[in-house]
Amino acid sequence: MTNHKHLPDDPEQVLRRIWSALEGGTKSRAPFNLLQFATVDDEGKPSVRTIVLRQFRRGPGELFFVTEAGSAKMSQLRSNNHVSLVGYDPATWTQIRLSGRASVSHDEDERLAQWKMLSSRMQRSFLPRTGNLNAEDQRSGETTIPGTQQPVVPPADFALVRVTLFTAELLDVSEEEHLQYNFNRADSTWSGDRSGA
Repeated sequence: MTNHKHLPDDPEQVLRRIWSALEGGTKSRAPFNLLQFATVDDEGKPSVRTIVLRQFRRGPGELFFVTEAGSAKMSQLRSNNHVSLVGYDPATWTQIRLSGRASVSHDEDERLAQWKMLSSRMQRSFLPRTGNLNAEDQRSGETTIPGTQQPVVPPADFALVRVTLFTAELLDVSEEEHLQYNFNRADSTWSGDRSGA
């Protein structure tokens, strides 16, 4: 991302910059690697926490993160899967805000690919605190890496969440006059324009 005086006037080019920033955000410590993820709780109130961006797919406009299947956010998503995300890069004074619908991926190839990318420490965080696999994992034929309690395949508590994006916004506050681009999705087509912030 660059100072907004260098941002193109063409909204399509700005949208491509948003996608590039999200693709780069899958790397540890990169801008937009940590995003604020907002859901609606059981009382209809906003609930926000930080998630780690694990993957972004430009074509379908999808991003992925992992979490515990029994977490509060998962319960909230079952009731209302409309979500918002926001990230900020202080080096460029740029904010990206997104909204969409979240769903759990049950694609075992996707789950395994994301599981393998986690560090051993992160993988252990999904195991039962006792260090033993739970009954559901054992029934599903889970096996562990020899000499460890670390599963070769993701345990049942490992949830891969997909967010299908429907809106995207770039806000640049690097200059006195803030610059904002808003994009909306209709089917697979994105359209957007520039506006004052």
